[in-house]
Amino acid sequence: MAKRRAVKPEHNQEAPSIEAMLPDQGQGPATVLLFTSSGPLLEAISLAFDEQEVNLVAADSFAEAGELATEQQVDLALVDCRLLDEVSQTVVQNLASAASCAVVLLSDAPSLFFFFFFFFFFFADYLVGPFAGEEFSPANLRERLRRCLERSLSGQQQEDRVRKLKRVCKKLNTARREVTQQLDSLCNDMVTAYHGLAEQMTQMTLASEFQAMVRQELDIESCLRSVLEFVLNLSGPTNAAVFLPSNHLDFSLGAYVNYDLPRDSLDVLLDHLADVIPSRVQDEEHVLEHANNDDLRAWLGDDAAWVEDSQLITISCRHDDECLAVMVLFRDQTHPFVEELASKMGTIAPIFAKQLAQIIRVHNRVAEDQEWHGFDYEDDSGDLAA
Repeated sequence: MAKRRAVKPEHNQEAPSIEAMLPDQGQGPATVLLFTSSGPLLEAISLAFDEQEVNLVAADSFAEAGELATEQQVDLALVDCRLLDEVSQTVVQNLASAASCAVVLLSDAPSLFFFFFFFFFFFADYLVGPFAGEEFSPANLRERLRRCLERSLSGQQQEDRVRKLKRVCKKLNTARREVTQQLDSLCNDMVTAYHGLAEQMTQMTLASEFQAMVRQELDIESCLRSVLEFVLNLSGPTNAAVFLPSNHLDFSLGAYVNYDLPRDSLDVLLDHLADVIPSRVQDEEHVLEHANNDDLRAWLGDDAAWVEDSQLITISCRHDDECLAVMVLFRDQTHPFVEELASKMGTIAPIFAKQLAQIIRVHNRVAEDQEWHGFDYEDDSGDLAA
């Protein structure tokens, strides 16, 4: 059973005080655990301490000492070498390596074995008696134990500081990651906003440039020619056609550009496209892209054979919910259009349609509240080669 001894103060012995080096007097006295079954050694250790400075707990077995160590924080462990066997040596080694508690070996006589045991396993101290009789000096023992206890408490304080620093570092690292994520998100948002703004500026510049060019055209043939020239500057070399609604409730060719089509079959191809494509596009509000033969077959069916191996971009030029023209661009799939072309076509299409509406009002004298029946062409005489 554990034995608690009240420390007997030596009034005739002057020794340094332990109180000044305790970390926090509000936490109570330091706890010293003594492993010994020797009454004289227990008495000597008791004389070395003041009961107001330390709480001395004695145990005569390692099992009992283990129970005591789990009940309270042990600041210093004093081990009687006479209790050490193969099992207890391992326990003491583990205790010494834990670094939260300083371990001091106590021996009545010098021993080379225990000296090497102390040296190799980094114990706090190795104290050699005698611990009784005339040669025993409580003040000397008190000073040695005081230094050991001071090192133990200092080590615990350092460990506490390290643990606190680790917790603070962990919190700071967590905060850093959160801030980094927020900054990454903010940067991504800024990049996205920048690209969106740059795209809007590009579209506004394109729209302004196209509008300045096309609003000067009040003749239908000149307008179609100028529009195709502008489109070619955007797309590069390509086959292009503009289909206009006629008064026969269908579409006819208004103007075209021949890039790589055979001349002998060009008229037949364009007439067939006029019958097939505009009717599929006129009600669409977005640019349509068909990049491969599978897309073309799914869209045109058997008629896809007329534009096989071509990439198509088609758009309905609408004004006041009415289709006034259908533009078609197509060329070989091995030379695809740039990705931005569809967006640019979507920008100029409504401006083109608005100008066509202006031409209709000027030349055909159609009031805004009157129904318009389409452009009137006779035998394709209005077709233009741009």
